[in-house]
Amino acid sequence: MRRIVLIIGCATLLIFGGMFYQYQQQQKQVTQLHAYQNVIYEKAEQIFVQAQDWSKPIQIDLKDNRLDGDYQIMASFVLSHMVQSAEARNSYLRELKALNWDQFLDPQRLAADKKQDYADTEAMLVQVRAMVELYQEHLEQHEAMALEQIENLEINHNLRRHLAESLLESRHNDQGHALFELEKKNLGKAYVLFAI
Repeated sequence: MRRIVLIIGCATLLIFGGMFYQYQQQQKQVTQLHAYQNVIYEKAEQIFVQAQDWSKPIQIDLKDNRLDGDYQIMASFVLSHMVQSAEARNSYLRELKALNWDQFLDPQRLAADKKQDYADTEAMLVQVRAMVELYQEHLEQHEAMALEQIENLEINHNLRRHLAESLLESRHNDQGHALFELEKKNLGKAYVLFAI
């Protein structure tokens, strides 16, 4: 009889010990998830602030002491992706500025170009269209490469799947992509205006 009580006691202790361990692991995951979200939010804000100045490259530390393991790998990947996207956007904007795209409708520029039968304006439109197409191609390649990199990250399968879904969802909700679509429409309108 004592053996049965001892066996039941040990089994109960093992079950409750396992449940307590599982509970602690879940709490650790929740804590790491909150830390991950805070790190991403804080550093994304830093990236946004630094990206406002096109002349300087973005400098941000991808590591954070609050994270470890899978969450550190995910944060490094996400932040690196954000920096690369912001740098690509800034480079694209610098190129447009170098082409004087912001001066397209300047009356003085147009009056001076009229003397040359609008050769500069035509060249500008061609160069800007090429730049827009190149940037569009870069965006598509960058997204495809990011999805491929996610598949190769050494993290939990569920976190990997969640990260890929988040990347695709963020693309659809990204204001930068919406702004780029407007810029492409503006380029089309510029062609129409020039034709008139």
